[in-house]
Amino acid sequence: MRTASQWQAGMGAALVLVAQLCLAAYSFDDSGRFADAADWPSFAAMLERHRATAADLAACRADAQDCPGHLKRVRVVLERGATLTREQQLRLVNRFVNNRRYSHDRPRRMEGAGGETRLKSHWQTLGEFLARGGDCEDFALAKYFLLREFGIPAPDMRVVVALDQSVGEHHALLVVRRADADVRRTDADMRRNDADGAWLIDTDNRIHQRKPASIRYVYAVNEEGVWDHQPNRTRSED
Repeated sequence: MRTASQWQAGMGAALVLVAQLCLAAYSFDDSGRFADAADWPSFAAMLERHRATAADLAACRADAQDCPGHLKRVRVVLERGATLTREQQLRLVNRFVNNRRYSHDRPRRMEGAGGETRLKSHWQTLGEFLARGGDCEDFALAKYFLLREFGIPAPDMRVVVALDQSVGEHHALLVVRRADADVRRTDADMRRNDADGAWLIDTDNRIHQRKPASIRYVYAVNEEGVWDHQPNRTRSED
């Protein structure tokens, strides 16, 4: 298992130089697998905390009388979406989560003083996100957890952090593998990847209409692993 310092060094380098990958070429293969999710301390800590939220949500779904206030709306969403198609579930969850409050967990530029790369230091559980909102990664992760409740398996989803070169900022998307190759194109904040059969769902309250060519992938994460999308990266020199 990688130590925290090894993790920081490895992923820090991964965020320095972005390879020539564009939004229309996402692949769910494991060629870029960097580590297990448990090796990222802050993400692993979030997964551990999320167990309590998952238990509360299970009880809530079983009995409305045993439903904490912050999960009552989630219960309604899950009931409403139970018989919908995957595309409809994505739309439902996207709208629900995008109504939450947006806040910055860290500077949107990942490079700190002296060129040191900053990794996200705190991830919100679904319960924490519902209580106080979050940044774009937290929006993506909340959608991930809700779609997991609809039965979409972990290997079919990843939170992907990408560089938007048009503004020089990093942003997160939730990527969901499409079950039906004939799904039609949706609205601007849910862009379809025709080549690899994936939905790329924007993850905050802003609606982006920038050209996909301006987006380059940096890394992806789900509850099982972390993927480095820059295999030929080099370290920056200050």
